[in-house]
Amino acid sequence: MKPHMSVSQYKRWQQCPAKEYARQTGQYIDVPGPALHGGIYVDLRLLGGDAQGYAESNDMLTKSGALNRTSYGWCEAAIDRVKNSEQAMAMLAGESHVKLDFEFAGVQWIGEIDCLPEGLPEYFVDLKTCKDFLPVWKEVDGKRRPLPFYEAWDYWVQMAVYWYAVEKNKDPLILAVTKHKERPGLKALDFADYDRLERELERVEQNMPLIQLYKSGIEVAPGCGSLECDWCRGESLEIERAESLF
Repeated sequence: MKPHMSVSQYKRWQQCPAKEYARQTGQYIDVPGPALHGGIYVDLRLLGGDAQGYAESNDMLTKSGALNRTSYGWCEAAIDRVKNSEQAMAMLAGESHVKLDFEFAGVQWIGEIDCLPEGLPEYFVDLKTCKDFLPVWKEVDGKRRPLPFYEAWDYWVQMAVYWYAVEKNKDPLILAVTKHKERPGLKALDFADYDRLERELERVEQNMPLIQLYKSGIEVAPGCGSLECDWCRGESLEIERAESLF
């Protein structure tokens, strides 16, 4: 069981406690897919790092040494889209891959800020690659409704926790580029809504005691019950009455 907390781990506990407990105890193994590998590759190319080595070690290249265009054809387009924007490059001109190690809500957290820009001293920047910027349908209070992509993927909680980590003296900014092979979209999102950030921090503090009980095994981590969850889908027998449509 990992002693520390991270934003990604926190979000997984919120999504399905049983699956995250299984992950942390070795019963469930994540298999990273092309979306994650491609995002990390773009990050390394734009912010500095061994992108070539990463691609080689994660089977992203063809025999000729080029990126596999079927899975990663969008990567070069995304990189070029950011590089061709003076504003975007100015946002990424600074210290990159800044490690975070801090205490919050009674536990130790680790994280990484993608960039602390030189030209925007009041901001920190997180670089993200997204499928698109279209609304995402999610269930909210028992009803499915379209949400902005940054709400649907819960970017607010990451921005709030990192905002806390920098002592609330730098505003959160996300630079997002889409995964289109042709003419990808580029968007800068300012998350400087301090009331919302404070509410997200309060929510994390409220949820943390129960997460710690799940991690310790004192409380049984329940499944989310969603058919979209591969852990719950494989752990239960679903019983449903067939409905006659004719």
